[in-house]
Amino acid sequence: FPSHDKISRIYSNTDNSLHFDGSNSINLGLSNNFNITSNFTIETWVKLPTTPKYSINTIVSKTPPNLNNDGFMFGINDWNTSNLKPTFEYTGSAVSANQSITAGVWNHIAVVLNGGTLTFYINGQPAGSNTGITINANTFESMYIGSMSGSFYTFQGQMDNLRFWNSVKTQSEIQNLMYTETVGSESNLIASYNFNQGIIGGNNTSISNIIDQTANSLNGCISSFLRSGSTLS
Repeated sequence: FPSHDKISRIYSNTDNSLHFDGSNSINLGLSNNFNITSNFTIETWVKLPTTPKYSINTIVSKTPPNLNNDGFMFGINDWNTSNLKPTFEYTGSAVSANQSITAGVWNHIAVVLNGGTLTFYINGQPAGSNTGITINANTFESMYIGSMSGSFYTFQGQMDNLRFWNSVKTQSEIQNLMYTETVGSESNLIASYNFNQGIIGGNNTSISNIIDQTANSLNGCISSFLRSGSTLS
């Protein structure tokens, strides 16, 4: 889990991030808490390599790699591109932001579904909206961080402060949340992962799970991660 350079307003003594090497991911299980289909917000910080991975970099997914399936996926890059646009796949379709993030630096990205309108945010600024979004829950697929179905369209880069909310966050709320670490008891917070476990650049092989800060305890196994050196950054 290494310290980071993203924003000085975040306390550097506790603000670690998790490094995904493009082959590993985290299975959060089949909890009904993740069967969100409307009025939700997903947000996180990401830092992609200066030469980013081609095609979809999955941030979170609760759908197999096929647009014909129910559920959803939030990631970076349209399929078979390196356009660095936040993208969202859902039951039968996909939409993308109208702007790209910047590789090699930290970016805060969020997706908000308000009724049938889905809006992307990059670093607290709107980055495109799409209407007519209808998501059907996928009750058979686990929620994954960093891949679709555990091995497809994996994420390569660093990730921090990943949060799921079952509420619609406004732009001002997103801007405030960007620079605030949750404690886990916030209203409408489904799950929150701050990746602050372990010692930066050290041996963290004794850590087997990432911890959800909320009372829902939606923890995930990280056995596929090396858990030493740059895994914690």
